Amino acid sequence: MRAVFDSTWQLLSERERTVLPALSVFRASFTREAAEAVAGAGLRDLMSLANKTWLQPVSSAGGSSRFQMHELLRQYAEEKLRAGGEAETAANDRYARYYAALWAENGPRLESAAQKEALALLTREYLHGHAAWTWLVARGELEWLADRMLRPFVRFALMHSLIFEVGDLVRQALDACRRAAGCHLRVRISLLVAVSALRYPPSDPSAIMDEAHRLVEDLAEPERELGIWYPLLLNWRPYRDPDNPRRLWRLAEGDDTDGRASLAAHLTGAALLAESRDRTGLEESVEWLRRAAAGYLRRGDRWAYAGVIEDLSLGEFRLGNRDSALALVDEAQAIYESLADWHHANMLRQGRATTLLYDGRPDLVLKTLEGFVAYSRERGDRLMETFSLGFLSLQAVRFGDLDETRRMRERALALTRELGYSDNESWNLWELGEVHRVAGSTVEARRYYDEARALFDAQGNRFGLAYYERGLGDLALMAGDAAAAARRFSAARDLMADYPNEEWSLAYVLTGLARALAGSDRLDEAPAALAAAIVPIAGNHTPIDMETLVVAAAAEMALAGGRAQLGATLCALLAAHPLTWNETRARVAALVARARQGLGDDTTAAAEARGRLLDLHALIAGLAALPPVEAGPWLDAVARLVDNLPAGHSLA
Repeated sequence: MRAVFDSTWQLLSERERTVLPALSVFRASFTREAAEAVAGAGLRDLMSLANKTWLQPVSSAGGSSRFQMHELLRQYAEEKLRAGGEAETAANDRYARYYAALWAENGPRLESAAQKEALALLTREYLHGHAAWTWLVARGELEWLADRMLRPFVRFALMHSLIFEVGDLVRQALDACRRAAGCHLRVRISLLVAVSALRYPPSDPSAIMDEAHRLVEDLAEPERELGIWYPLLLNWRPYRDPDNPRRLWRLAEGDDTDGRASLAAHLTGAALLAESRDRTGLEESVEWLRRAAAGYLRRGDRWAYAGVIEDLSLGEFRLGNRDSALALVDEAQAIYESLADWHHANMLRQGRATTLLYDGRPDLVLKTLEGFVAYSRERGDRLMETFSLGFLSLQAVRFGDLDETRRMRERALALTRELGYSDNESWNLWELGEVHRVAGSTVEARRYYDEARALFDAQGNRFGLAYYERGLGDLALMAGDAAAAARRFSAARDLMADYPNEEWSLAYVLTGLARALAGSDRLDEAPAALAAAIVPIAGNHTPIDMETLVVAAAAEMALAGGRAQLGATLCALLAAHPLTWNETRARVAALVARARQGLGDDTTAAAEARGRLLDLHALIAGLAALPPVEAGPWLDAVARLVDNLPAGHSLA
């Protein structure tokens, strides 16, 4: 084969022997404009090389002329380039700078009314962008890269769900910046925020953003120097800087030339939505989100607009505007599909499932998420299938068939390992442990929890370690060792202190701690733990199924405190409620049996009749208003609350 290549090489003109080696830097098809910029090859040169079979013209969806070199021929030409000494470095420099400039030129278009066309163009040139990025990192051209490629690359990754590939690239640049003595702080901070924005799995977002916040103190003008990364930095709520919301608001009121004001308004609205406990807060969050939506529409950035109205739909739903919320979801889905962003279009099924959960329809939640899985498989998207199986099994372990749930989670784990997604592997192992625990296979549950812990340790994932302690706390409760459970849940609570936004997870742990305290000789401490769990729930911030866990814990506390009638009443509410988890239902049945032993059938029946009429939301709101006093006075207050609650429906 080499002899054939050598003889064919000899037939090339002197100019063709100069041009062809430089073209070997293209590892995918390329345009004639790129060939001219990188190799100085004009159309006549390209056609001549094509006629001599060194190049192949290829069709392009974009309509432009493109050429490609067979890989064996490219390797041969690359050997010639390397023999040319500095010519190889020069050709790769021109190549990298050409594509960096192309990404920089199309970055603003990617966030404008021309985003569909820009997305198509950058999709065709993605492999070249990838190679250019790698070359620039190797050459230490980090400032060039950060100024020209970082923002469009991150946006492209988010629109095309390339968080792993692009996350690897950004992390490589960040590591190079950390090693390089001359890497500007602005560049390092931008890369740190970009890693966080991509939610790059192998990275701990807390550590990443804490590093960014420490460094930003040394920037003279962070708002000017960081550009679009500045509002994302301010939005990192775990940093707990009380001035950050004010700074975000000021950005949202400012110039929107680069989309910074719209982004700041979006982040402000999303933060308020997450933290709102009352209607006033929800209405304020909706106003900020509407401002962001209007700003993105003015810029023609329909993809970002779709992201805003996803959040806006949740705000509208929580305000009671269900039809408006669903219309916004439909609008967002249509936009994503028009941009061929199938990942986000499919993820909206998760949003619909959340809506159905609020409606108290777990059966439809499962059907919707089954559609999520089917759609992922239909498109052959294994990453999306992994996520969709995860979402489905999370709900199926609560409301579905456990054998089927176990198979789903095993499939998700296998896919995760095939994809090399180590972060998700640890969580799938933990969730498999959870499935086995709920099924009563405590030995298998502990084995999977321990496997997950090993990965959490290796990753430095304190949030994962908190879940490990949570799992062992639940196992201890199942074994009847309330004291050990209290230690485990306390450890989980302490680990979660670094993650104040993970309110659902913290509420679960605090509920478990209250149960453990009630089951030991520390019943008087249980009301404080349960009160802390209720705080985020009372504002209807977390999904309604968390409310049933809190009421189940209160029922256990009632029985532990000798209030069997109160316990039976609360259990009846749970038995009638569609969002009570299957696992909780089994516990409720055991609690009712205990209550009946002390009360007798008639009194128990009367208590249950009363419980079936209680309004769950009203009960949670009432519990949130109770001071966390000692168990006796607290249970008396709960009994009075229950007696005075109006009859109603458990669902809004």
